[in-house]
Amino acid sequence: MVIRICTLLFRRFYFFLLPAGHYLFHDTGLSDEAVGGLVLIISFVMLMTCLILMVKLLKSMLAGSMSKAIQRTINADFPGRAACLTGYVAILVGCAATVLVQSSSVVISALTPIVGLGMVSLDRVFPMMLGANLGTTSTAIIAAFAASGDRVEPAFQIALCHLFFNISGICIWYVIPPMRKVPLGAAKFLGKTISIYRWFSVVYGLGTFFILPGIIFALSLPGWEVLVGVGVPVLAVIVCVIVIKLLQRYCPHRMHPVCRTWGWLPIWMRSLEPLDAQITKCLKACRCHFCRKLGGVDDPNDERDTDDPGSVGAEMRGQKSDIVYWDNPRDYSSENGTFLTAQPYRCPGGVPMYYTASFQFQSSV
Repeated sequence: MVIRICTLLFRRFYFFLLPAGHYLFHDTGLSDEAVGGLVLIISFVMLMTCLILMVKLLKSMLAGSMSKAIQRTINADFPGRAACLTGYVAILVGCAATVLVQSSSVVISALTPIVGLGMVSLDRVFPMMLGANLGTTSTAIIAAFAASGDRVEPAFQIALCHLFFNISGICIWYVIPPMRKVPLGAAKFLGKTISIYRWFSVVYGLGTFFILPGIIFALSLPGWEVLVGVGVPVLAVIVCVIVIKLLQRYCPHRMHPVCRTWGWLPIWMRSLEPLDAQITKCLKACRCHFCRKLGGVDDPNDERDTDDPGSVGAEMRGQKSDIVYWDNPRDYSSENGTFLTAQPYRCPGGVPMYYTASFQFQSSV
């Protein structure tokens, strides 16, 4: 209702300012393509601004008794044998919320600060986000009925393709319980990586949504032969790395001692530390708040910028070769964040973790 009222007020204000037959950027000499691109950029900036403000507002509102109520309700499971149905009900809740607001971005942006504040577990918000992706298909189905008479059938087919694509994704990544570990493990890994290297979030976003699709599109222009010739070796390398990682995790005794770790690779191929040193140096040289925040300059909790000789940041700068790389999750307790063994071993192929004298992880995730 609020969205409809705001839309109505905007339309009245819009038509009051512009005469009939005129539009925004009229008589500017810009072509239709330039006006369309400019309006697209303005709408994108407005969308991102609204989402950021909404997230900040939710973070300020979700405190005190409200946070405890959210933890009790959303994280609770159904009693008895019906506990296995809790996740599927969460999918329906996320789907219904997205259908009501007609935007999965709004639902996901509302869930993100709740998870960041620790009110909702990642395992519980995962099915809700799947439901949000399923609910956003309703927009395409509704838009398909707005097509002309002879174009309703192909438009509806495309909308159904969108629907069944999301349903098949839910069947693969949630209905099969072992497959849930893949997206959840990837999310936890990326979260831990970004908590250490903040600039990696920008690199990941640009690489996933722009660079990688651009490379694939550029390789497809000469023909499918070029795409296959480049893509197959890359996929083969990725599969080999995954197989070696699985063997290192579950069957290290069956591997050659050299292959049990990634220590034989150059450090720039197995760690982000060399790249982090260069990027952080460039970000610290910039005076804008965004770059300094990515570099950890304006964060008092970032121990990498502490000048104390005994801090973790001083140790990372002075003894980069002594950073602990943990590569065996079976010897690590995720409940209390401590090692199950007496001393941690160094494995250059794993993920760098901060630790104290008692070998407890210091992580913001």
